[in-house]
Amino acid sequence: MGRNKFFIVGILVLLGSTLFLSFVGANGYMRLCLNRGQSIPNSTNPVYTCNHDLCMICVNENYYPAAPYRCNDISGCSPFGNGSIDTQSPNLSVYSPAQNAIYTERSIMLDLAVNEETDIYYYDNIEDRGMWTRVCTDCLGYSRERSFDEGLNNLTFKAVDAVGNEAFVNRAFFVDSKKPKIKKTEPRSGFASGEFYVEIQEANPSSLVLHYGDANPGMRTAEVDLETCEDIKGNSQKKACNIFVPLIDYDGQEIEYWFNVTDIAGNSDESKHLSLDVDTTAPVLDYFNYIIDGRYVTFNMSITEENFDVVEYFDNSEARPRWRNLCSRLRDGWCVKKKSFSVGLHFINIQITDEAGNAIGFPVPPIMIS
Repeated sequence: MGRNKFFIVGILVLLGSTLFLSFVGANGYMRLCLNRGQSIPNSTNPVYTCNHDLCMICVNENYYPAAPYRCNDISGCSPFGNGSIDTQSPNLSVYSPAQNAIYTERSIMLDLAVNEETDIYYYDNIEDRGMWTRVCTDCLGYSRERSFDEGLNNLTFKAVDAVGNEAFVNRAFFVDSKKPKIKKTEPRSGFASGEFYVEIQEANPSSLVLHYGDANPGMRTAEVDLETCEDIKGNSQKKACNIFVPLIDYDGQEIEYWFNVTDIAGNSDESKHLSLDVDTTAPVLDYFNYIIDGRYVTFNMSITEENFDVVEYFDNSEARPRWRNLCSRLRDGWCVKKKSFSVGLHFINIQITDEAGNAIGFPVPPIMIS
């Protein structure tokens, strides 16, 4: 037991010597920690008196103040007399910005408090430039406005006391000072078939709602899935969105529609209210035949459609096939058109479209031109 006690005491003495030496430079100079009211080299000869809660000062072997650079190679400080070294971290409180808060102005109040005089800084974890921004020096708190970036901000606040003890607090918050805007909606005029398109300017939308309908059977709403919206030309603040809603209950009537967008800060914008006729019924083909006369083919079609737009054909036998017009209007419900074709076998498709975009298509039996 005696040997163990001697061994433990020896370790403590060795550790104490090592700690003391860490505060003494190779040239014999020391860095002292003084509490408020302590004087050096002594109270009867107060060449220097500490007027703060804690003072660090470089001294020579006789405890007289020395040039600070003499202690540049010394880390920490040694307590003087009956003083003690502060090893407690400051108590840093961050009242503003609040965690996960959303601010509608870029200028935000920094409201900080600490229980001892410290230097306070903050670090931008998103930009990560490797630099701390100073908030205040030798302060017990800070309460002023500072400007921050739009969108997500993630900051780490740091308070450092006179001895180097540190305290850290993290805050993440949003800045959304720009109100959302609806830049474009479609369709602008004519007919509605259920397909709607909208362009918005907003980096942080929380909801995008389509309002549509009439007095009978009534107004309805549909929320756009923001995950399906696409950035316009790579710009994350401009988005293009599509939505389809069934309009069969409004077929043959006039409806009103508009969009409303809201951002995460609660700001919103509403598009212009537009009125459109509803046509959800596809054209009806009542009769079809064709007559071949040499290189000419005459197509005969009877069509039922109040809002007729066009009849087109597509010749798959062409070197560069494309849709070509047959009829752009009907005469008493009939489309009769003669077209010439090259010699050979032709595989043709026909499509009938109304002004609302409803369409029907069908293949024509193979046509041989000889």
